[in-house]
Amino acid sequence: MHSRLYTRVLNQYAWVQSCSAFQSTFNNTGLIGISAACDPRYAPDMLDVMCRELETVTRCAGDGDGPVYVLCTVMFAACWA
Repeated sequence: MHSRLYTRVLNQYAWVQSCSAFQSTFNNTGLIGISAACDPRYAPDMLDVMCRELETVTRCAGDGDGPVYVLCTVMFAACWA
């Protein structure tokens, strides 16, 4: 059995060298994210893939008003700036 990132990213895009999720929690707060590596010429494509995966997590997380939604909003702002 493989993670969602493995099946949805590493198996679909041959140019992705690595892609993994991380999380950190402390006192009812937390941070989740995705880190990835690819050839520099694919960096814009990698950002698109990462943002799309984070958006998928927000749809799976519920109503869109929680902390995951806020994180993805910040991530999208960074991706499209």
